[in-house]
Amino acid sequence: MKKEVIFLENLKNKNGRIALIISALAIIIIAILIGGYLYINNSKPKNVFISQINKTIDNFDSKSSTVKDKINTTVTLSGKIETENEQLKETAKIINDSKLAVNVQADTKTQKASITLDIDYLNEKFFDGSLYYENGDNNIYLFVEELFNKYLKVDISKSLDEETKEQINSLFSDNSQSFGEKLSLKKVERILKREINDKLAEKYFSKENIDGMTKNTISIKLEEIKKILKEIAIELEKDDDFLGSYKNPEDIKQTLEALIKASEKATEYDQYNVEISLYTNGLLNKEVKKIELKVVMAENQSAMVTFNKIDNNTIEFFVNVDMVENNVNVKAEALKGTIKSEKIDNNTEKTTLEIDNIPEVGKIILNMEVKNEDETTLDNIDKSNSVDVNNLSEADQMTIFTNLVKSKIYNVISPYVGI
Repeated sequence: MKKEVIFLENLKNKNGRIALIISALAIIIIAILIGGYLYINNSKPKNVFISQINKTIDNFDSKSSTVKDKINTTVTLSGKIETENEQLKETAKIINDSKLAVNVQADTKTQKASITLDIDYLNEKFFDGSLYYENGDNNIYLFVEELFNKYLKVDISKSLDEETKEQINSLFSDNSQSFGEKLSLKKVERILKREINDKLAEKYFSKENIDGMTKNTISIKLEEIKKILKEIAIELEKDDDFLGSYKNPEDIKQTLEALIKASEKATEYDQYNVEISLYTNGLLNKEVKKIELKVVMAENQSAMVTFNKIDNNTIEFFVNVDMVENNVNVKAEALKGTIKSEKIDNNTEKTTLEIDNIPEVGKIILNMEVKNEDETTLDNIDKSNSVDVNNLSEADQMTIFTNLVKSKIYNVISPYVGI
């Protein structure tokens, strides 16, 4: 009896170990199968492109669905030109010593908007002008303190067609999305993704391994791109789910019809071939390290732009041309530079574009800061202190002209425009 108990215990332990081994093997096999499927699926060049397209659509949705009832954005531009071209040195000096800022504000609740332009030169105020608009008013109000101490009223009611007026009104409408509208937008995304995936055939795609990265390429003529866009537009025009997801389906239908007509027009560029290459690494090919965009116009005639990801904030780019000149094939690097982005604070981002070797110019550096604030500073203007531009008196016109001639901006630009 004792031997039987020991035998049963050993059998139980043995079976337990076998069950454990079988379970482990099953997990490993499942993991291999899943990993293999993901690798095979994600290693297909078409899937790499479709993944990036879908990500772009998702990012667009994320930004478009974030609607604010107040906008207060300031874009500040400054630049630097380093040139040996004597004809450009004076212009370069003006640009190097200048800074331009544009502030745009709008409030859907108060139905007001303004645009302000500030230009500094040699660290002094060079120009300061503003435009004010209140939805429903047929006028815009311009104010340039250096030229005139009153607002200049401009009637825009006759210069705008009904479609433009509707577009302006829509800017001040409540653009917040209901839950149903968000679902409709998601439906639109799903339909767009499906149509793009269905119409982009595998024959357009290829891949190869270069320098430890996978080069995924789509190669397609412009006439084929037009054909695909036409096919997608035709399918969407017939898709009730797609059209029904919009508030104004007829407007969408008209847009699709216009796209269909445009795609049917032949152009001299139809035989140009477009090649886009995404260089990826990693098991799932999700990280894009390099992008090439090449347009082939004819044999030995092409242009290519290459973007290299240096880090999360820096992209290096090159523009190369291949052409025939005087029966000689010429290959040259036309441009090269970098694009850097950085976050200054929670509200401000800075982008720097640096181009090293522009022919006949030299090196250019362009800085752009974008600041977004939550609150606006829109005040009511004194409309009684305004003059219709069509009713300016001779005295008013003389005041504006005299102030213009005395202004800093006139003194700087007059030698260049012959006034």
